[in-house]
Amino acid sequence: MPVIAYVIYTGGIKKAKAAYVSGINTYRVIPIYMAAYDGDELLKGIKKKLSEGTGLTKEDMLAASFVPLMGGKTSRYEKIRDVLIAAREMEEQYSQEVQAMMYAFAVKFLGKGDLEMIKEEVRMTELGRMLIEEGKEQGIEQGIEQGILLAKRVMKLHASGEDIEYIAKECSITQEEVTKILSV
Repeated sequence: MPVIAYVIYTGGIKKAKAAYVSGINTYRVIPIYMAAYDGDELLKGIKKKLSEGTGLTKEDMLAASFVPLMGGKTSRYEKIRDVLIAAREMEEQYSQEVQAMMYAFAVKFLGKGDLEMIKEEVRMTELGRMLIEEGKEQGIEQGIEQGILLAKRVMKLHASGEDIEYIAKECSITQEEVTKILSV
């Protein structure tokens, strides 16, 4: 019984086996070699459409997501950066999806220096702003939880008869902070 699978090859792979036989099964592979596509040309076409204001199709936006895996003369870093810049002008829903893909590719394929530069690009996008805001909210929630635990500990030590100096030392806070907590 033949099994057919489409396989996307990245990393410059230009040729692979077309079939694998295992016992009575034959696995037929239909290869898609990303290196055979020119990501530079595709991105150039996308930029042209954006500059002309003709808008992008869903297919254009999907293709943009794969530009970093394609061949071409520009580096993977440049492709990721350029797609992120172009994504700012796409429809919001697709823009965020494309930006998320570019960040995932950056994490997977780029070195630390290039990744830091991509992080700066992401910070300037709507997705970046959303992630920063979410991080702030999580930080505030964690701070509140830690504050509650600290206050409970201070009150418990005070209730057991410990003095303010001991409580401050034990909780790694100042005596003034202990006094403030106890006055609430």
